[in-house]
Amino acid sequence: MDDRSLSVSAAIEQLLRTAGAPFEVLRHPPVRTAQEAARARGLPLSAGIKALVVKADGEFLLLALPADRTLSSRSLRHHLGARRTRFADAGELARLTGLEPGSIPPFGAPVLDLELHADRALARDRRLAFTPGRADRSILLAAAHWLRVARPRLLELTAPDGE
Repeated sequence: MDDRSLSVSAAIEQLLRTAGAPFEVLRHPPVRTAQEAARARGLPLSAGIKALVVKADGEFLLLALPADRTLSSRSLRHHLGARRTRFADAGELARLTGLEPGSIPPFGAPVLDLELHADRALARDRRLAFTPGRADRSILLAAAHWLRVARPRLLELTAPDGE
């Protein structure tokens, strides 16, 4: 566990506490994928948030998506007015966040210096789970609290897996 992972996790917990957002921390074996995280949490895949860093016309952005849905690049380009989009590579991800793939949390500033966009499907009234910069932890909280604290720009970004 490196210092950046620990500091990101601590920053998220402090941000949630300061905002009065109740949350629960789950400890589990390290995970790298949304499917592994769902199994470790004992929750359905649909309860998870996957966070992705993408580059849109030269600018890096953070996307938060339901773990059971797939990013629609067409919708992303449309909403951002971008001509080209791609996922950040491992080197870019490390430089931008200091974190490993699979541990990126769905929080922009002040946690990560990236603009946060989220799929509108995350605004459902339910509990959400995500990795807080550490592959061996998950945070669970109400969607309403995450939306209030993270303050993402909500867009239609996904389609159900398999569509």
